Amino acid sequence: MAGLDTNTNLLIPFNGQDGGKEIVDSGSTGHIVTQNGTAILSTAQKKFGSTSVLFDGNSDYLSIPNSPDWDIGGSSVDDWTLDVWVKFTNPAGTQGIADQHESDSQFWYFYHGASGFSFHLYAGGSILSLSGSGLIEDTDWHHVAICKVADEWGMYVDGVQTAYTQDSSTDTWTASLRIGLARDIANYYFNGHMDDFRFQHSNVFGAAPNNTPNDTITMPTSAVTADTDTHLLLHMDTQDTSGDGGSDSYHIPTFVATSQIENGGKFNGGLSLNGTTQYVTVPDHADWDFGTGDFTIEFFAYFNVVSADMRIFELGAYNSGGIGCYYDDTNKDFELYITDGTPRLFSWTASIDTWYHIAISKSSGD
Repeated sequence: MAGLDTNTNLLIPFNGQDGGKEIVDSGSTGHIVTQNGTAILSTAQKKFGSTSVLFDGNSDYLSIPNSPDWDIGGSSVDDWTLDVWVKFTNPAGTQGIADQHESDSQFWYFYHGASGFSFHLYAGGSILSLSGSGLIEDTDWHHVAICKVADEWGMYVDGVQTAYTQDSSTDTWTASLRIGLARDIANYYFNGHMDDFRFQHSNVFGAAPNNTPNDTITMPTSAVTADTDTHLLLHMDTQDTSGDGGSDSYHIPTFVATSQIENGGKFNGGLSLNGTTQYVTVPDHADWDFGTGDFTIEFFAYFNVVSADMRIFELGAYNSGGIGCYYDDTNKDFELYITDGTPRLFSWTASIDTWYHIAISKSSGD
């Protein structure tokens, strides 16, 4: 697929550390995702990448504040795609994939039940129904997609069209988007794993749903990437992916005191810290044994406040043999410590509400 563009409304590849609680939308907007119950990232099962999200079937779900980025029922002429990979721990009963639920008469919901996958829109009563198809009875990975082409809707399971309706009814809903939960007049939770959840404001698969139904689409064969039609794409990017794929390639961060990745970073999401208790740690590794060779440390920083002692990073005890840097607003300088406990001072005045690119580069002995 192409690179990120503005139509990638939501794309959630669910990659991160095992047990992680940081799920990031990699779509064009960068929506904030909240994990509810005990929903976590898990390395035990994944379709692509390093993890998927695991739901326990009784209380877990993800929630995202309302946005027009998933107004899939808002127009009878627009094209939309909603797709996800699912792996049931147990496919029995009714299990929710996603919904927006304002009330028990105003909602849409997407679920798997005794007859397979179904998708319904309600606005005072049922206005559209894509019902009962593609029954799953195993615990394998399956790709399921709802493809809307103008006023024609198709359900696709593992690339094969299983249901069809043509309906020009429209409405929008203002409730939060929920993933792993769907409700009509009862709550239905998902029991299992999901990977690569996406809302796309386009016909991403080139689907041609029909009444036979006999259309097919080509399922993704690798992790989903975003383009400008991808309005939501949840990547869970809390894992460092700088390595080459070997056993020691990936560094797992620990987020301390509810520090978290949030919308509004320099590039999509960014790490948010409160300046008092929050920080991130990464286990020691030879990757930052700088030695006598060349190296570069770089990052973007945005200050909400400036104060006398603002630590940015440290490796070991920065003032007694370690490496570290911080900004001192009292003396208006950037201070860099390298192994000997003596600061190298660089005159600099930082301002609030401004993005700065900071790079520390070492070339041989300089």
